[in-house]
Amino acid sequence: EKMFAAMVVDNQMANVMLDTGALKAKNGTEELAGRTWYWKVTPVATTQPLLKAFDVSVATAKNASPVVTVRSYVAQ
Repeated sequence: EKMFAAMVVDNQMANVMLDTGALKAKNGTEELAGRTWYWKVTPVATTQPLLKAFDVSVATAKNASPVVTVRSYVAQ
C-alpha cells in the first residue's frame, strides 16, 4: 500500500514541478493498481524567499488519514 501511495506522490510532485508558477492547494484522485487514491497538494510557507515548499499527501479514502506525506521544495 505504501509503495503505491508513494508512486501517486511522485506523480503529483512531478506535476507541481512542471508548473511551479501555479503552486496552490489542490486535491484530486488518481487510479493506480486497480484502486482509487486521493491526493492533496498543500503549499507550506518558508522563511527562505528563494524557495517554495509543498506537501503531497495520499490516502486510500477521501477523508482518511494519509498513507504517505512528502514535502518538497521548488525555486520561486
